[in-house]
Amino acid sequence: MAALLASFAAPLARVKVEPRVARPIFHLAPTAPRGWINDPNGPLLHNGTYHLFWQNVPNSSEWSWGLGWGHATSKDLVQWQPQPVALEPSPGGLDRHGCFSGCATVDENGVPSILYTGVIRKTPEEMEPGGSHQHEAQLLAVAADPADPELKEWVKLPGQFLPQPPADMALSGWRDPFILERPSASSPWWYLMVGAGVKETCGTALVYRSGDLRQGWQYVGPLCESPPAAMHTIYAGGRFELAAAAGPQRLDLGDILYAPNVLTDDQGRTVLWAWMQEKQQLRPAGAYDSACCLCVPRVLYLSPDGSRLLQQPLPELSALRQQRGAWHVGKHAADGEAACTKSLGDADAFEAPLALLPGVPMQLGGSSSSSSSSSSSSHVDVELTLARGEAESVVLLLQPFEGLTGAAGAGIAYCWATDTLQVIHSTDLATLEAVAAMPVPTPAFKHLPGPSPEEAAAEAAAAAAAAAASGVPLRCGGALLRGAPADEACNGNSASSKMQQQEQQQEQQQQADVPAEVTLRVLIDGSCVEVFAGGQALGTRVYRGDEHPLDHIQPAAELAASMAALTADAAASGTCGALQLVCFGEGPAQLLGASQRQAAAAWEEEQQQQQQWQQQQQQMDAVDEVGGYVVPRQRFVLRPAKRYSEGDWYTQRQYAKPTALHAAILSRCGQGTLESAALQYLLSSAATARDAQLGLSALGAVRSVAVARGDMAPWGDPFVKTFVMMAVRCDAHEVLLSAMQRPNELGLVFKWKSLLAAVKRWGDQGRAGVDKLEAIVFAMEGAGLRPNEKMVYVLVRAYVNAGEFARVDAALAWFRERGVVRYKPAMLPLLAKAAAAGSAGAAAVLAAAAAVQQGGDGGSGGGEGSESDEEGQEGETQ
Repeated sequence: MAALLASFAAPLARVKVEPRVARPIFHLAPTAPRGWINDPNGPLLHNGTYHLFWQNVPNSSEWSWGLGWGHATSKDLVQWQPQPVALEPSPGGLDRHGCFSGCATVDENGVPSILYTGVIRKTPEEMEPGGSHQHEAQLLAVAADPADPELKEWVKLPGQFLPQPPADMALSGWRDPFILERPSASSPWWYLMVGAGVKETCGTALVYRSGDLRQGWQYVGPLCESPPAAMHTIYAGGRFELAAAAGPQRLDLGDILYAPNVLTDDQGRTVLWAWMQEKQQLRPAGAYDSACCLCVPRVLYLSPDGSRLLQQPLPELSALRQQRGAWHVGKHAADGEAACTKSLGDADAFEAPLALLPGVPMQLGGSSSSSSSSSSSSHVDVELTLARGEAESVVLLLQPFEGLTGAAGAGIAYCWATDTLQVIHSTDLATLEAVAAMPVPTPAFKHLPGPSPEEAAAEAAAAAAAAAASGVPLRCGGALLRGAPADEACNGNSASSKMQQQEQQQEQQQQADVPAEVTLRVLIDGSCVEVFAGGQALGTRVYRGDEHPLDHIQPAAELAASMAALTADAAASGTCGALQLVCFGEGPAQLLGASQRQAAAAWEEEQQQQQQWQQQQQQMDAVDEVGGYVVPRQRFVLRPAKRYSEGDWYTQRQYAKPTALHAAILSRCGQGTLESAALQYLLSSAATARDAQLGLSALGAVRSVAVARGDMAPWGDPFVKTFVMMAVRCDAHEVLLSAMQRPNELGLVFKWKSLLAAVKRWGDQGRAGVDKLEAIVFAMEGAGLRPNEKMVYVLVRAYVNAGEFARVDAALAWFRERGVVRYKPAMLPLLAKAAAAGSAGAAAVLAAAAAVQQGGDGGSGGGEGSESDEEGQEGETQ
């Protein structure tokens, strides 16, 4: 036993961990080190406690099958406490491949209930043109203890509470139940709608009613239908009448908001949450530890004439404002302060109003060149009130954090001439001046499951190429609606009708009473940006840089020089991470009032842990010295992948350093103690410390104790994925290879899905990652994975992208020897490039594919069309 433990404890050279995108702290977002969320589900007020659910994928930063329902609770809609996952797929059940969206309510007996859609993926043989990718069933779950204020446990009821729709309805989807009406004194009925689509025709919503929430539902009819010419509806006499609708009016002027859900709070207000996606053009799927969040709660209300839906941030969010680092000038006093003139940043006191000179940026809040102050503009609540004067437009510049990975800034632009609000992904003043006055095209939205990784990459490349060709950077936004929207007929499908509608809208916009003053409220939370103006909102993403500069290992002297250069550049420019205000036009605009406050975290638990972990990190050395190399420490807060009790020994302060926890695990295993829970905790810590060898050696030690006790069961898939992600975040392909070469010894069952993170990580690194990816792919066979067309595709793709065309022939021959002779259609362009560069093997495959096509076999895909669709759903191939 001692010798075996010693072999596992043999150290390897320390390696790095990939930095991650700055996470939001006052938006509801994944709290674990890895996670994905999308649609908000079932907001509920029960016994004085608010409950919010969402679509949840644990341990992944991409959408995938197997979604459950995340859950959090709050007393005030501001501070939130995470709860255990409410719903998870049941093996063999009607929701075995996912608990999709739905709603929550309290039934006639006072029992909190969740109505949701369970899905089972269709086989390739079951797929139909224009049909959905899954079988759908409407299911119901109830609270195990209705008296529990946190509703931590839920019990699924057997069977479907809603009958399947008739087959002759030809639906392409049937999911996401939503309660329209509850029984009342005037009606004994529950009314419910289910979103649906009619194949190749239109979207619709089907209405059902019952006197009992759990059973007896009867189909009533369609609530409405939404052909492409009519996407907005009004409610009249129990049915949405599209012909009488006004609009359409965009709910959000940005490009990432989707799947809104609403709740009536204890004050009678309608509060909205929606899903804030990532921007695929700027951050490809899987490039971050966690992905997506929900927008801040927004209060909805009608304009005085009842023609427009307006919104503003929940007023109670001001409770998150902090006095630390707060400043204001003119109208916007900081909380608890008199409305007097304050210093604007580090400059002398100003008298309001302030003149903004055209083309001359004014820095808000002082320089952010230091690392301590750089965070002051990454999580802030900013308010600006401006008068037009002689200016045409004004821009709030969000400068990038210089020296950080992927740093890029943007400008939040308002144009008085067109009454247009937009976010422009550029900080070049000439570009901003020109683009701020341009009309903004309406974005085209897509819903999950989205395009395959290849399609997404192609779309992003096409968008970038189009932007480069036009000279207009990526942007989003639109015109603010000051008056009643123009009416649109639901059947106005003709070209002349559409042109008339557009002309009416343009004329109305030109005649709109644009105010001389505009007030912008800007919520910046990591990469999340929400702007509110004129009762309308714009949500988007601005990636100003990952949190940690210099994420690669450097010799000490080189690191010191790099840090000195970075500090000097930031100090010289004074713009690192800064917020700046600039106007454009013939004359100055006036800044009537401004304020900026840092925002606290919305998670109660995270606030406490953040303070504790920050204290621990301050006690740790700033760097590790290993073999003459200095490795900068990660400064992000470690969020364990699961909830651990404060009483667990491995969470105590003396084990804050992964090396200390690793030594303790080895010691306990040497005494025959099985430390599985401590091992899982260590994997996250090892990734944070950039030392994957710690995780590998501890895994071997714990496994040896389990085997000695006669427990030969392998680790589950989630654990294997966590182990792979630790190696990936540490860029430690040699650690992953070591584990793949002895899977039985370590109890690891590798699958293609569990190795996706490694494939994506090293497959996208170009020449730097080709050797690592090649070693991983060729080791898959020894780890129990049968060579297939997916493996050869990712390998050839990496070779071609890195210009390593000479390796293509050897790879094709290796896979051909193992029976892989048919390839994905997406591989043909790669083979064409390789053949053009002199690859004889690629040329032979192309010639064979051409012969097959001429023979009428449908191409070289070999029936892979359904598989490509599957990978597009799961995001399995990069």
